[in-house]
Amino acid sequence: MTGAEEKRLFIGIPHGFCAGVRRAVAVVEAVLAAHGRRKIFVFNEIVHNNHVVAELRGRGVSFIKSVNEAEDGAILIFSAHGVGLDVAAEAARRDLKVIDATCPLVTALHEQARQLAAAGRRVLLIGKPGHPEIIGTLGQLPAERPGIMVPDAAAAAALPDLSGIPAVLTQTTLNNAAIEPVLDALKRRFGAEVRIANRHCYATENRQNAVGMLAQKCELTLIIGSPHSSNSIELCKVAETADCRAKLIDTPEEITEAELTAVFRLGLTAGASAPPELFDAAVRRLAGMGFTRTETITAAEERVNFPPPEFSLD
Repeated sequence: MTGAEEKRLFIGIPHGFCAGVRRAVAVVEAVLAAHGRRKIFVFNEIVHNNHVVAELRGRGVSFIKSVNEAEDGAILIFSAHGVGLDVAAEAARRDLKVIDATCPLVTALHEQARQLAAAGRRVLLIGKPGHPEIIGTLGQLPAERPGIMVPDAAAAAALPDLSGIPAVLTQTTLNNAAIEPVLDALKRRFGAEVRIANRHCYATENRQNAVGMLAQKCELTLIIGSPHSSNSIELCKVAETADCRAKLIDTPEEITEAELTAVFRLGLTAGASAPPELFDAAVRRLAGMGFTRTETITAAEERVNFPPPEFSLD
């Protein structure tokens, strides 16, 4: 390529907020608009994005890791990632005003985990240790038949003997490249009958497919998302698996002209927890760096919309 070549920006579609994230953020916005003088707490970050959390914190929302941190009589919102039954029980015991903003797809995962355990199956959960979705899902299972976290193939191979064929569930934001080696190891450990009982959420699959398409055209793909956003991190891995360099950026200000000097085919997308204003700002910043010619790469058209949870602040 030569310096005279025109710089081109390829935009992955879909990108940014998914329906579950939009719903969760809208819940907090609605409560802020109606809460009066009551203190608002959110269990965990409402979504994994530093920009969203900082903006809401600046408006008086407190993000907590323990129900005990909430003041008596306060409003407590469960984040999009969901919580375990113990957290919900403690909030009820404290008589807090609870509003559940858990993504409906995560709620479905919780229900599936409980049903499998009730049917006598031992639940194995593929995912990232310490992630709120993992903690919340494991927290759905009874003490007499607890779920087992399986972070990687080595952990799968080292599992103890289990009675019957285990049921395998996965964190909703993982990519297939991360899941398949673990599943293969589980099949070797427990038999070829082992299957995954759930699948990616639609938003995870669509965004990963879009990144895969970007990777076929681009030298570098920029992914807007916070460093602790699982779905954004997985998008980077999808691009790299397809032999395309990828960079995760928390804000558009992290984009520098120096790193793009020799880049002429640039991809841009955003994780499911990244707000649209960050994406728009990134497009403007890149235009100022010469990426004025844009082309969209569409993996899917999303029309999913989750209705807000019913709640009253009386």
